[in-house]
Order: sequence, then C-alpha cells, then structure tokens
Amino acid sequence: MSAIREGQKNALIQAIKRRQRHLWPWAKRYNIEAFRLYDADQGDIPLEIDVYGNFLHVCEIEREDAGSAIYGPEWRLVMSDVAARTLGVPMSRTATKLRPRRRGGEGTDEAVLPESRIELWIEEAGLRFKVNLTDYLDTGLFLHHRITRGMVADLSMNQNVLNLFSYTGSFSVYAAAGGAASTTSVDLSGNYLKWAQENMEANGAIGGMHQFVQQDVSTFLREKQQTNTRYDLIICDPPTFSNSRAMEGTFDIGRDHPALIKSCLSLLSAQGMLLFSSNARNFRLSVPKADTPRPVSLTNETMPEDFARSRPHQAWLFDMSKLPAGIKRERHGGTASSRRGRSDDHRPPRTGRPRRR
Repeated sequence: MSAIREGQKNALIQAIKRRQRHLWPWAKRYNIEAFRLYDADQGDIPLEIDVYGNFLHVCEIEREDAGSAIYGPEWRLVMSDVAARTLGVPMSRTATKLRPRRRGGEGTDEAVLPESRIELWIEEAGLRFKVNLTDYLDTGLFLHHRITRGMVADLSMNQNVLNLFSYTGSFSVYAAAGGAASTTSVDLSGNYLKWAQENMEANGAIGGMHQFVQQDVSTFLREKQQTNTRYDLIICDPPTFSNSRAMEGTFDIGRDHPALIKSCLSLLSAQGMLLFSSNARNFRLSVPKADTPRPVSLTNETMPEDFARSRPHQAWLFDMSKLPAGIKRERHGGTASSRRGRSDDHRPPRTGRPRRR
C-alpha cells in the first residue's frame, strides 16, 4: 500500500500541476472562482478536487469497477494533504469526504475534515452563491451547470420561470438576473429552499414575484395542471433517484422521466420552453414523439472546460413553438406572457446559449 500511495502522490502532484497550467489562466480570464481542478475520470486516482476561491473540496469516488471497495479515510487525508500542499492551501481550508456511488440518501462519512464548518460565498458571472463544503455531499452549487445557468439567464427576459427540483436555487438566481417576470422554485427540502431564498436575496431578487414552494414535484405539477397554470420557461434537473419519505413513492430517472417531461410540457405556454437535464450515467432520453416538440440536445453546448472529459450531465431543450405539424398548440396551453420577439431559428447560437430575441 505504501508503494502504491507514493506513486499516487507523485502522479497527483503532476496531474494538479498540469491542470493548474491549463485551468488557472482560463478561470482568471472568465472570472470563475469555483471550478473542477481534477476529476476521477482523468486518471487512476479516484478523486474529485474542486476549487472554491481559496478553499478546496476533495472527494474520494467509490469506484464502479472495484465494487464497493474504497481506499479509506487515511488515504483520503493523505491525498488531500498532497493536493493542498501542491496548491498552497492549508488543510484547515480543505474539506475531505467520500462520495459513494449508491442510489438515494445523502450524508458524509467519518473522514470529513476540517471539524469546523466551511461555509462561504463565491461569485459566478457577477452573481453570489453560498456554498457549504462540509455538511453535505454536495456543496450547494453544481459547477458543471455553469453554462446551463447562463442559458437560463438568456432565456428569461419577461418570462414566468418554473424551477423544479430547485435545490439551492441557482437557476432561479440566473433567471431573476436575466429579467424574469417571476420565478417559482419547487423543492421537497425546506432547508434547501431556505438556502435558495438566501441566494436570491443576496442577488437582489426579492418580492412576491419570487416564490418558494416546498412540495413533491409530481404533486405540484398535478395541482398546476388542474388550475391550468402556464409557464414560459421550465427548468427540470431531477435527481437520479430519490426515496424521501415525504414523496409519493420513489423517483427513478430512467423509469419516471417520460411522465415527468410530459407533465412539464403540459404547463408550458404556446411558445414556452423546457430545459431538461440529467446527470445519470448511461441515461437515455425517452419521450413520446407524436405530440411533443423535438428535443434539441444541448449537452455539448452546456459542457464547461473543466468538465470536458468527464461530461457529467446531458441536457435538452423542448421548444413549444416547434411542435410537429398538425398539433394544435391549444392542447398545451394558451398564449405566453409578454416577451421579446423571436426568430424562426431557435438552434443554439455559436455562443452555446439559445436566446429569445
């Protein structure tokens, strides 16, 4: 084990230095404070190392090819120390944890360091977000959706925006910054909704036009269908699996996404859009083709530089103005709210962001 560890330590040092040379100028050029420095898919060392300003977030990834085997707490601390020393970050600013590859549940294991909480605010595209590096498996901001969030801002001017599985509300923050007429953030967790509200308030998004709803998404969608509520933009980024006791049964993305997408489309205005994404490995999109707009893949356009190799998500855009010939838009809702004029071509432009013009 010691020989393996020494080899891994040296390999990690060299990998970090290579990524530093590549990513530091990129992050500085685009004013990015939080990004993926090292990914488990980049080598034989099963670690994810994320930079959050002057802090590090280091996770050992449970390896699928080795069953449930992990190197363990001692190895994680050694490798975290190597990463911290290489980057000049004290261990007191380095959070270390295990990310298991298992369905459902959330938590950390015994090797979370430091003992004190690391909670800070980082900036992205001029917006502020609170992140917590120690108390949860995830930090409060999915870094791989950085470009996707920018797309939401571009699509949100004068729109009524619905953010499902809203987590800490980062999509809602971008929607508000993009000039949304209203935002509705729906999540089952009261803690995450409170966090989302903090993020919104920190960016000046306050008032009755920004709603936070603690509810099971399927129940929320069913209730809104009954009241004929319509939205101009829906963001749906569901978990891979959830078995919360507050839910109606369980949620499995592979099994349940066709019905979920159908429900979302039924709430769109005549020219509304659904942005759907999934981070499930080997996910295959399955939607009825007869009466739904053709989904346009945005996966390549939404993949940032620091995740170009691991590609942790897939994304699609459903545009109700592109319904198949012969399908009446009235089946999917009435007229949209006030918006900018739109061209006939809604393919993603070269910037990677589909826009309402």
